[in-house]
Amino acid sequence: MKVLIFGDSITQGFWDIEGGWAARLRKTYDQKAVDSDDYDQPTIFNLGVSGNSNGDVIKPLKKEK
Repeated sequence: MKVLIFGDSITQGFWDIEGGWAARLRKTYDQKAVDSDDYDQPTIFNLGVSGNSNGDVIKPLKKEK
């Protein structure tokens, strides 16, 4: 499974010493993978960019149609 996380500086983790909520989510899944031999770990992509607006997030998705 692939998880794509879009957003702005909050998603990017700009002001968080741990990398923001997306990095914390990834850390949680990484720990579950270490604790279990049969855990199917998702691949998490943090695509947050500081300064992005809703329109900035949607533009690349429209190009993929």
